[in-house]
Amino acid sequence: MNPENARYELRLLIQPVHRYRDAAQTIDDGEVFLLAYDNNPQILLFIEILSPAAGEMRWQYFLARVSSADLRVCLDDKEIWAQERTPGIIGKPTDYYWHMVTKPEPKTEP
Repeated sequence: MNPENARYELRLLIQPVHRYRDAAQTIDDGEVFLLAYDNNPQILLFIEILSPAAGEMRWQYFLARVSSADLRVCLDDKEIWAQERTPGIIGKPTDYYWHMVTKPEPKTEP
């Protein structure tokens, strides 16, 4: 087994980590949930209830990565979202995922 390419099932943390509303964007209610491996977040799940159009309630969801792992989400046994593994966790701010690392300042003697 290649530890760099192992597959793990993520669990949905059912308590939202953030709740919001944005009338300008016609979002009546929005919540952010985490999909995690143990307690390590991998994917953000946004679920939004939109202002009714023609008397009909509407909602939408979207996903965002917070991990450098290869990520796949399935709904009703069909893959609906996929993000390939990033080449390491360090990248550019224009990449889908990046991690800024700075070198520690050298200690100076008094």
